[in-house]
Amino acid sequence: MEWVIGLVVLGIILATIEIFIPGIGAFALLSFLSFVAATIVLMITANNIAVSILSIGILILLLVAFIAFTRRAKDIFLRTEVSGQPSQSLTHLLDSEAVAYTVLRPGGTIEQNGELYDAIAQGNIIQKGDRVKIVRVNHRKLFVRSVRELEEEREG
Repeated sequence: MEWVIGLVVLGIILATIEIFIPGIGAFALLSFLSFVAATIVLMITANNIAVSILSIGILILLLVAFIAFTRRAKDIFLRTEVSGQPSQSLTHLLDSEAVAYTVLRPGGTIEQNGELYDAIAQGNIIQKGDRVKIVRVNHRKLFVRSVRELEEEREG
């Protein structure tokens, strides 16, 4: 039983060193191995299945607590919150006109009321400065056609 207590105390000391003096994880590994050795010694010497299961449960809890409080845990777990508003659909722009801010071949940028939007041209390449009509909206994607092409289709 003295071995078990000694190995657990050693594991706690090594875990504390790893928490306060970050390294490559050598102290963490040695701490974990110390806890595993203590569990194995306890299972062998106890000759009781309940004690063995209890010691395995305690080992798992110690491992989870250790991982949660180490500095490396910050690399594993997300600790920042996402702020801002969820992106709104652009369906209110459907059937409106805008101006090609860049060449759309097929992807590019359009401008409407001083706002810039990513857009995808349906049909031919649309030159910068051409008027476009928003013919389809799919979430945050705008699909546009040249106003000139649409007028030519109506006439022809």
